[in-house]
Amino acid sequence: MTGAAQDVAGLIPQAGVARLVESVLELRADGIDCAGRIPSGHPLVREGCAPAFLGLEMAAQAAAAFEALRRREHEGQAAPRVGFLVSLRDVRLSMPELPAGVPLVASIRPLGGAASLALYEVRVLHAGVVVVHGTLGTFMHPADGPAGRDAE
Repeated sequence: MTGAAQDVAGLIPQAGVARLVESVLELRADGIDCAGRIPSGHPLVREGCAPAFLGLEMAAQAAAAFEALRRREHEGQAAPRVGFLVSLRDVRLSMPELPAGVPLVASIRPLGGAASLALYEVRVLHAGVVVVHGTLGTFMHPADGPAGRDAE
């Protein structure tokens, strides 16, 4: 997918100020780029800035959008599913805080996985500069599991 950005409201379960990813900029076989921002009304925002680790949550939401779009392509459905960020490796935060309300880009690339576990290389960019980089691991409940059946 390239061209017009695609809204992520139907792809990830986060809503309101918890949703950091706003749209899909580009979907590739080897990853996804998503646009987003930390809402000024987010509970962790103080004096216009939020802790840089929120960039990791933004990247996890981009990974969730990527997985939903892959399910749409392979299974014909892309409903949000319950997932968890379960590991972080080699994380580098180039600044202690990220500005709220400004455009950010989360770029993820899948590194592999097994069953319901997946690893992603993640980057979050602010004004074209990588401000968050690392590897995150996720767990997603199977569609027929107790939390995956009705993850509304």
